[in-house]
Amino acid sequence: MKLYILRELEFKQLTINNITINEYLQDQIINQKYYTNIEH
Repeated sequence: MKLYILRELEFKQLTINNITINEYLQDQIINQKYYTNIEH
């Protein structure tokens, strides 16, 4: 669960640093979260 929270914070920081982040990367992050939730 801690890894999930860290990923969430990293993603938020990434969007702050790069406002023009592309949709593909966003989808990958969402998928990563989805699979992380299933694992637990």
